Amino acid sequence: MQTQAQTLLQLPRIRSTPVATLLADRDALDARLRAFDLSSAFGPCVGISRLARWRRAARQRLAPPDDLGVLLASPEAAADPALREALWHNKL
Repeated sequence: MQTQAQTLLQLPRIRSTPVATLLADRDALDARLRAFDLSSAFGPCVGISRLARWRRAARQRLAPPDDLGVLLASPEAAADPALREALWHNKL
């Protein structure tokens, strides 16, 4: 049985490209973000933005996906709550 982190790492990585290119395949991006949210390997996601969670995981050397960090730090993600906030935002 695979862990959530292993499953996340097996999903196709989005290469470090301009954010517009990352956003072009929104279905694949949404799957990656959902897997990131559901993975306990990067710590809890309730009450924290995806970027704050990604940064915390990076500080703790938990190896969050670099490509998601680039996207989450972008102005586009800051302006879009669907990208900025975790799956559980305003639901718990």
